[in-house]
Amino acid sequence: MRRGLSLLALFCLAPALAVAASDPPSCPRPAPPPPESERFLPLTENPRPWGVPTLRPDHPRLFLDAAHLQRLRRHWRDPAYAAIVHEYEYDTSLDPLSEALRGVAEDDPAACRLAARTVAGDWQPKMNLSSGPPGGTDMSLFGPPETIYGDAAALVFDWCYAALPPDLKATLVAKIERQNQMREDALNRHFQWHEAHFGGLHGYLMGVLAIEGEPGASHRLQKAQNALQNWTELGNELHGDGGYKTYTYQDLFLIAPAILWSMATGQDVVRRNQFILHHAEFLLRRLAPGGADFIAGPGDQAADARGMVIRLQNPTALGPLMIADYLRDGFAQWLGQYLLEKQGFGERWDNPRWLDLIFHDDTLAPVPPANARLPAVRFMAAGGMVDMRSGWNGAAGKNSDVDAWFYLGPATEHAETDAGHFTMWRGADDLITEGANYLSRPTKYHMLWSALSFARNTAVFSPANSAAPDLEGSQLPPATMVYSDAQLYGDVGAERLVESESGATRAALALASAEAYPVANRVTWYPGSIGYLGAIDDFRDLGAVAIASGDATAAYDPDHVQSYRRSVIYVKPDIFILRDTFALQDVGRVRLLFHHRERADIGAVTVVSGGADAGILEGTGNRATIARGASQATIEVLWPPAPKLRLVGGPGYEDEIDGADIDARTGAADWLLKQPDFPARLARVTGIWRTEIETTPAAAQGEIVLVIGVGPRGATPPAARLVRDRGGESVELRRGDGTPMTVALPDAQERARGIAACAAR
Repeated sequence: MRRGLSLLALFCLAPALAVAASDPPSCPRPAPPPPESERFLPLTENPRPWGVPTLRPDHPRLFLDAAHLQRLRRHWRDPAYAAIVHEYEYDTSLDPLSEALRGVAEDDPAACRLAARTVAGDWQPKMNLSSGPPGGTDMSLFGPPETIYGDAAALVFDWCYAALPPDLKATLVAKIERQNQMREDALNRHFQWHEAHFGGLHGYLMGVLAIEGEPGASHRLQKAQNALQNWTELGNELHGDGGYKTYTYQDLFLIAPAILWSMATGQDVVRRNQFILHHAEFLLRRLAPGGADFIAGPGDQAADARGMVIRLQNPTALGPLMIADYLRDGFAQWLGQYLLEKQGFGERWDNPRWLDLIFHDDTLAPVPPANARLPAVRFMAAGGMVDMRSGWNGAAGKNSDVDAWFYLGPATEHAETDAGHFTMWRGADDLITEGANYLSRPTKYHMLWSALSFARNTAVFSPANSAAPDLEGSQLPPATMVYSDAQLYGDVGAERLVESESGATRAALALASAEAYPVANRVTWYPGSIGYLGAIDDFRDLGAVAIASGDATAAYDPDHVQSYRRSVIYVKPDIFILRDTFALQDVGRVRLLFHHRERADIGAVTVVSGGADAGILEGTGNRATIARGASQATIEVLWPPAPKLRLVGGPGYEDEIDGADIDARTGAADWLLKQPDFPARLARVTGIWRTEIETTPAAAQGEIVLVIGVGPRGATPPAARLVRDRGGESVELRRGDGTPMTVALPDAQERARGIAACAAR
């Protein structure tokens, strides 16, 4: 990402807002790619390791020190924590973790010895967990559900160390040593950056920290630190903004190992971890008004019909409370306590609620958002996201705040190719929203409808005379499909995989990905593991107006899209200007897509297929009004003249692509059909609509400009007019209350470039 961009110039000669011209976009080279000698190293190796680690000699040291042990024992007796304590206090003989927790909390050596004998024997966890460690699926390595973030044997050994006789210690050391070796072998063989594969790393760190220096234990401390360093550096590269593109596990995905290691070694990994430093704010930005839900997105986050994350996957209060305790962060404390009040600890069966007994510091004063000095507009460069909002009233339950997101970043795990994606909420009303839901992969539904970003609010550049204009005009699949997923698609085959593209296209995509995300390509075992799809390279916020602009050329087929930029200009608090500029070759149709839950109003329509309630409808105006709940968003096309407006959706047409509806129910993965939340996921996509704004390259002349006004249902939208003169382009606006203003757009002659030019440099 470029830094040091010049600020917008606000001038007062007229009620006008000027967006100054920015420097031409540069090719994505934030760092050189890793040399061949550093590509695909074992996870326990790092070419530039942190300093030599040291280890506290005392026990317990896994999540506990003297102060936290004292807090655990105080909370164990506190009636306010009785519901959590109850989970671990009774019927613990079958669960060594619960027995050990009770033993250390009540200073009961007998309970500790029982826990140690249990875990040292033939004990098995209560149930299988989601996925094994990297390169393996041995569920028994995790312990019971409450210890998915660790290893029962290591926790029991460490917590109960003082109560164990030498022979029992030796037995546990031998068992943990075997598991450490198994996990180390796995981490050195195949590593995928995915929340379902992190249990092995967490278990490895716990096992090493628990027995390092014991007779019979190998010296693995440096290797474990290297693994954590790789983990941290990769997390910073991809998720350093505090956001991870699925919510289920992210509370502890990056938080728990950093705090664990920092407490046991004194090495402050937490403050090296940019995800942790920004995570609480990101969660607040995704929190729905009233606090009872999280707004879904980005990526393939499973959502219900209201656009909220399905409850099973909601993040919990544990992450913010752990961050608050370690960093003494009053805002994170407020968020954790607010989530406890509104959502409890969620519905997932594997939430390790015992962590709350250790890390919930009741004495830390909470700082609400209004006092935390959080900017309403935030650019998150690592993930390629900009959140543009009118305020923070959502936490108070008000239903008026505008909240829009612009995405132009990498394709990572559980993230679709959403370069240029734009969504908008007003309070709890999802106005411009996701067009798909997570119905798993590899499936035909995922490939044809979701993975190609036709279900996002992006641009579609259909080749001239194409027999499949939707499929061939949408964004390319992630570069990872070139190497890993292609063979899994069966009947879908090479309909639009990157493998069907030219060698030059594949090479350019792989090179751009390797250069933009060098840590990912050093750590993960398959080339091009993170797909470069473009980047936001210009962001400026001047208070009254903010602009985010980026290059999404790499997301499209370079044989047809030579350059493509999208700019989103936020005229606060309730107007957005979208401006796309592009250079095309052999393209017949250009479309902008906007998905919404209910049918939009585009004036008089002609039914092309189906009927008015479900089908394909066309109009010839330049305005579409999307209503939802108490809110509406009105899209007005300022350029080009005479666009074609099309509505596609309703039951039987919601997943329409190239003349066929890709059925969500039959196209979902088999395992998902059996899940209790599948009806909620299905409801999210059932009957959804999209508005298509269509033009031709000749009519557009390389540019589309539109204005979106958002407000209460029935409100008068702003009047808007595009003005072109020698000074460039500007949009003259008049709000519904009569207030006039002029917004000068960036220089329309932004330098065009394609990914081929970058790859050839």
